[in-house]
Amino acid sequence: ASAGLLQAARERVPDGDFRQGDLEDLPYTDVSFDAVFACNSLQYCSNQLAALRELRRVCAAGGTVAVCVWGRAEDCEMREVLIAIAQLLPRPPSGEDPFALSSPGVLDELLAHAGLRISARGEVDCPFYYPDLATLWRGVRSSGPLEAAVRVAGEDPVRRAVLDAVQPFRTSGDGVRLDNRFVYIIAKP
Repeated sequence: ASAGLLQAARERVPDGDFRQGDLEDLPYTDVSFDAVFACNSLQYCSNQLAALRELRRVCAAGGTVAVCVWGRAEDCEMREVLIAIAQLLPRPPSGEDPFALSSPGVLDELLAHAGLRISARGEVDCPFYYPDLATLWRGVRSSGPLEAAVRVAGEDPVRRAVLDAVQPFRTSGDGVRLDNRFVYIIAKP
């Protein structure tokens, strides 16, 4: 859904086939893929069940659907950036919490309602390391939630909020390291 992320992907993999679309209405025909992976995206969908049904729809019978979402808020230092951004935006409708799917059983239930059977689950540490603030801003700015925040609050206030939020996570030199844990589930259609 993010043009910024697609631009970064195209720079890194010039021959890749990257398409912008909505996770709730994927631009692919039924059973197009043997494996489908949604990482750090499902929690931002307005209709998460519809998104999971789309993942199932484009996955071939016997294929694999992998979903990865934020772990518990206290296990994700990126939460400080998300909190800073949220303070610049209108209050979201109740229930819109990027960490809600990490609560025990929540994602499992959604997957079951989407017709997906869980075959494995776990947690994985995923530190975000940026060698300098310019790289951090470029990476964070390209995400869908930040693009939305910039549209509402403007680039300068969002940039200031992000850079202020990461100050406690500065490393020696100009770097920033945000330790995060993600929850993943592997499922079958």
